[in-house]
Amino acid sequence: MANSLDMRLEVDGDAQLKAMLSGLSLDLRNLRPAMDEVGRGAVRMFSGPVFASRGQRLGESWPRLSTDYAAQKAKRYAGRPVLVRTGQMQSRFAHQAAATSVTIYNPDPKFKFHQSSAPRSKIPRRAMIGIYQGLDNDVRNTVAAVIARKIKERST
Repeated sequence: MANSLDMRLEVDGDAQLKAMLSGLSLDLRNLRPAMDEVGRGAVRMFSGPVFASRGQRLGESWPRLSTDYAAQKAKRYAGRPVLVRTGQMQSRFAHQAAATSVTIYNPDPKFKFHQSSAPRSKIPRRAMIGIYQGLDNDVRNTVAAVIARKIKERST
């Protein structure tokens, strides 16, 4: 089964080691602490570097504002970058961690209009959430660090 973790443990001798490793296998079925850390890191990425790079961090540079809208925005929101008027949408990224997964989302009502890949005629797509270079390493390193902490906690 692809979404399960099966672990068999046989240790002769040291009962303390056996108990520690046996307990660890139960912990590995619930990686919620690791998924929570992954989620926090992703939220920081999507609300920070993705906005600062105007989408380039996701490999999908955001289109420039239309000339008319750029002029209007410059008057009302001088100095604000693309997709930022008040900063509300940028600050509303959140995550929900489960035992073996994490969901990243943005509840701002404007988010879906920019993120969607649906056909469009007015607002160009400006993805704020996506796969970025190094994501697999970030997830792997975070999960490994949490597992290492669990092993250390069990061994002390």
